Amino acid sequence: MTLKGTKGIFDEAGYRQWLEGQKYDLGTITAQMYRADRVEQHHGNLDEHYDKDRLASLINSLRHSNDDKRHDGGSPDNERLHRY
Repeated sequence: MTLKGTKGIFDEAGYRQWLEGQKYDLGTITAQMYRADRVEQHHGNLDEHYDKDRLASLINSLRHSNDDKRHDGGSPDNERLHRY
């Protein structure tokens, strides 16, 4: 998945444009933008994560945190991320 003319996948304007181009409805777009913002607040700039390793280490970290949560309550960082 790439966005032409944007810096990485999660450039905010580019990501919104990509979601619109995929014909997602406004509610889905709003939810996805919120989720991307929450991840960025807790894990740093998503464009930099993308440039570093196409988000692989971030995805692995989130996956690991979710596995921890299922097994032993997880990390405080992951709990803050999933709180609404």
